[in-house]
Amino acid sequence: MSLKELMRAVRAAEVELRISGADVLISGLDKLPPEMQAELERLRRSGFLWSWCGADDDDEEAIDFADRLLVDVVLVEGEEQAQAAIRELSCSDGCLGLDIETALKPGYAKPRPPVAINVTGTLSAEQPTTKKHKKSDPKPWADPNLADIKTLQLYDGGARCFVFRGAALDTVLQLSLLRERQLVAHNAQFETSFLRQAGITTAQPIEDTMQAFGLLCGTRDRSLATASNTVLKLDPPKTLQTSDWSAERLSRGQISYAASDAILALRLWERLRPSLHSVDCWRSYELQRDALPECSDMERRGIGFNVEEHARQVDGWEEEYNAACASYREVTGESPPLKRDALQAWVARVAPPKLLETWPRCEDGSLSVASNAIKWLIVDAQNPQVEAVLSLLAKKKLLDSFGRGFTKFISPLTGRIHCSINTGRDKSGRFSAECPNLQQLPAKRAPAFRKCIQAAPGNLLVLADLSQIELRIAAWRYEDEVMTAAFRSGKDIHMETAAWVNGILADQVTGEQRDKAKAVNFGSIYGISAPGLVEYAFSAFGIILTVDEAQAMLNQFFTLYAPLDRGRSKVWREAVARGEAEAGLYGRVVNWLWDEKWVRRGRYRPPFSLCCNLPIQGAAADLMLAQIPRVGRALRGLRGGLILTIHDELVAEMHEHDAETARALMVEVMTDTFVEMFPGAPSTDIVAASIRPTWAKVSK
Repeated sequence: MSLKELMRAVRAAEVELRISGADVLISGLDKLPPEMQAELERLRRSGFLWSWCGADDDDEEAIDFADRLLVDVVLVEGEEQAQAAIRELSCSDGCLGLDIETALKPGYAKPRPPVAINVTGTLSAEQPTTKKHKKSDPKPWADPNLADIKTLQLYDGGARCFVFRGAALDTVLQLSLLRERQLVAHNAQFETSFLRQAGITTAQPIEDTMQAFGLLCGTRDRSLATASNTVLKLDPPKTLQTSDWSAERLSRGQISYAASDAILALRLWERLRPSLHSVDCWRSYELQRDALPECSDMERRGIGFNVEEHARQVDGWEEEYNAACASYREVTGESPPLKRDALQAWVARVAPPKLLETWPRCEDGSLSVASNAIKWLIVDAQNPQVEAVLSLLAKKKLLDSFGRGFTKFISPLTGRIHCSINTGRDKSGRFSAECPNLQQLPAKRAPAFRKCIQAAPGNLLVLADLSQIELRIAAWRYEDEVMTAAFRSGKDIHMETAAWVNGILADQVTGEQRDKAKAVNFGSIYGISAPGLVEYAFSAFGIILTVDEAQAMLNQFFTLYAPLDRGRSKVWREAVARGEAEAGLYGRVVNWLWDEKWVRRGRYRPPFSLCCNLPIQGAAADLMLAQIPRVGRALRGLRGGLILTIHDELVAEMHEHDAETARALMVEVMTDTFVEMFPGAPSTDIVAASIRPTWAKVSK
């Protein structure tokens, strides 16, 4: 019997072959005649079937790359081997390069796609791959509640890198080496999460080359592959990253791949650490690094979510959306332009010719239909359809982002949502989040959504929000005495601005006037233009202004706060001269050459708005980065801990009997940190804290 005949029979009988480490798993073998079963088993045991299934190419690529690193890769699986490897590592000084590979716990892992075989009995040129992960999809393999450590790699800079697995992995996790030595990893938040889940708390935070690389080279892509290529001129293969790490036997390529990541982390650190000092941004790096352990704890704790309340709200959103679509069709006789092609045609029809001339374009030259572009129609298009379409798009986005599909983020194990908290990824140093993006909750479109986020039975949420922090920082940075005096006396700065702009007393200011002033206040410190203020006022507050009204409000604002205006202009001039803008208090910068889009567009001069934005946002980011580990330490010993940071707010979930103590501690620590970092700045009522069963505001 030829190999082709055997494989044709395998395909016809729907026998499935799956690559798993150094082996091939066979499903449905009993569907074949006994002689074919025996032959297929013989080919599997000999390793021929593994090679025939195409596993060689990826393996050889990883092996060749590891060989170029000139380090011997040692797989350690037994307890005695582990003891010997640990003794060798203990004799070295300096940091240990660390890397971890994980696999989903039994019962949560989905079977990998089987190998594709042609009808002729040959291997198909196009093999199915594991479903491509979307950015918005959950990441179960990165969740230590759902996944386990399968290998742990350590490298001390010498001739050998050790890959611990099985009994050896258990041994190294039990001993003190990981707790006592200084470790370095790329994306240390990931390693920290899994080590803490395994009961290991390191004596000091793990050094993180991803954070260092982002500070030194920009935040567009901080992956290990990009960092290695940029700094070490090496291109590590990443195909085996998603291979089966729970396999009974790992392939040589998997072992080489795992070791390479630990080696690269240490070598990157040896190059990046001196650079952090030479450009004077070591303090910024420390802030980001020191926040990682508490951020990993927030991810692991997760947030409670009320599925029934969510379903009730989604029912209402869908009713509103369907009614709005029906109303649009009734008034216009057309279906609402919700898909890309229809939306582009609608924009071309309603936008004034002059606006179309400067309308943002996609790479293929077609009209952009990004929400930020379409919102400009509020300013320039005198068409009653504009608000209706924008409202419909907002409702559709609400359903797409927070509708029924949102429940996919609820962990099947814990029943909670464990989002990924991104530290230092934003240009300013601000936190972001994904899977899901809890930094972008629908506060205006659906304020009741926060009712879905709730504490577990017997617990309460403790929320501590920094009050008007960007304006406080701006007043401090630009030494604006009028704004500083208002904060020092405990006044509401938005009310004060509204009163000044409208020529009335503060107690006469209406809610709409305050919202307009709020848009002006925040927009002004970020260098917003009059048309930009029109768009921002509508998108953030639902307020419609004319360009002339917006310009008049901006002029009045800077009459009142003149030092702030002068300070912004000075920051911009300095950024233009240097080709970079500062983003915070301790050396974090944004260089225009770091962004390929800016370079491709020939934009070598920083925009005024971003230069105004980055110093203030960066300083606020530094404050939050400093507060998170301090608050985390203050809450130790109480029942509960931090579960989320969002903008200028920290959220903790505490036992109901510890909630008031936690609230007082959070206010104290956050206030003290602000006073320390912004000496002389007014701290009156800097932290607004409350205790609630859900995240929604308590009705008065």
